[in-house]
Amino acid sequence: MKKKWSVKKKIVVTLLSVIAAFLLVVIVYVLYVFGTYHRIKDKQPIEINSLNATEGSKVKTGVEYTAGTYNVGFGAYTPDYSFFMDGGKSSWAKSKESVESDIQGAGELVASKDPDFALIQEVDLNSTRSYHVDEYSILKDTIPSYNTGF
Repeated sequence: MKKKWSVKKKIVVTLLSVIAAFLLVVIVYVLYVFGTYHRIKDKQPIEINSLNATEGSKVKTGVEYTAGTYNVGFGAYTPDYSFFMDGGKSSWAKSKESVESDIQGAGELVASKDPDFALIQEVDLNSTRSYHVDEYSILKDTIPSYNTGF
């Protein structure tokens, strides 16, 4: 003769099954994140692409230089963009065209300021968040007179 499960036992088994399924999903996700994470190595040598390097273009002591810094925000930061880590809603740029336009504009702004050194942050090469736009190439084309390191 088959025993019938009590209502309490069914609730406990169902609850434990839901918790086990949730834990399984969390464990699989954590394994996926750690398994696909890629970190750039520390202390890599930076190759300088010297397009205009001459003996006179070397940095000298006793000379005053100007420097400009620009965080291009992976080409997504239009005036109405709301980044999720700043309390907003988005983690991707609006569109590929928007990224291309924003990076082009960033390069033009740097060129208009004409600093001796331009340090540009959050430049993507092949990233999902910026629709796989090679932002480095756009900047090199927009500011061709600068030597670069990436």
